[in-house]
Amino acid sequence: MRRALLSTFAAALVATGILSSTAVRAQDAYPTKPLRMLVPFPPGGVVDLLARLIAPRMGEGLKQSVLVDNRPGANGNIASEVVAKSQPDGYTILFAQVSNLAVNPAIYKNVPFDPIKDMAPIGLVAATPQVMVVSTAAKMQTIAEVMAAVKARPGEVTFASSGNGSMTHMGLELMQLSAGIKFLHVPYKGAAPAAIDVIGGRADLFMAAAPSVNGHMRSGKLKAIAVTSAKRMAELPDVPTLAESGFPGFETTNWFAVMGRAGTPAPIIARLNAVLNAALLDADVKAKIATESGEVLGGTPEQLATQLAADLAKWKRVVKEADLKLE
Repeated sequence: MRRALLSTFAAALVATGILSSTAVRAQDAYPTKPLRMLVPFPPGGVVDLLARLIAPRMGEGLKQSVLVDNRPGANGNIASEVVAKSQPDGYTILFAQVSNLAVNPAIYKNVPFDPIKDMAPIGLVAATPQVMVVSTAAKMQTIAEVMAAVKARPGEVTFASSGNGSMTHMGLELMQLSAGIKFLHVPYKGAAPAAIDVIGGRADLFMAAAPSVNGHMRSGKLKAIAVTSAKRMAELPDVPTLAESGFPGFETTNWFAVMGRAGTPAPIIARLNAVLNAALLDADVKAKIATESGEVLGGTPEQLATQLAADLAKWKRVVKEADLKLE
């Protein structure tokens, strides 16, 4: 009876134009003001660079400014929480990567948001593989030599990462589980200091997103000995994948995506997805992403939802099997 009365009341509101003026017109007019695109990291990194590449193109399609707002901290959780608790109106969106959306909820004990329940997928942007590198002055110059050393000296070969809970750390854990080996994990505060210590011989090897080490590889200071993608990189055709180097089925990619607040009206999500995909067709965007060893993705919100669910399950399994805990 109460449901019937509510339905009758809603119908009356629509008939009088009250409900339609607050819902339908708001969606049709969207956007009427600038959007905020939150970035979970400081300016200058790969995530920030991609966000600043995409934001103005999305703004052109929306005919409103898309302002990049860097909110670093807590390994990306601060910016993610802001979006997860924002109004579901399409004016606050998140430019994130797999570590914020799929790794953090898997590895941190108390994450202030649920990427599935609190967020709405808008679309995938791009993906970059990770590259395992060593110093060109190091004794180990191939993945075979690294494997031989770590088997001969378990827990002694040092493996630098961008920090606890980072994709480089998770890649390390997946390697150890899949091959039954043990490195000595050395977490750093970001990719830059980790790369510098590998170059200086203070750490043996480093697995990083390709854009983080491209400059050092081009200068001849670092050498790539393996990639984490399912197939070899076009830019590094002679560098084997980990899957063909003793880690069957191994694959990790660092993907980037745009997310909104759960409950955002479907027409608004569709509009944001459309302008995002249009931005990714821009020749300059494609060229700059390719320069960073990236692959343009795009696609539907449903494809992003599928990718997110699969990676969240994958990293939860790795965290459980490796018995990882971060506060």
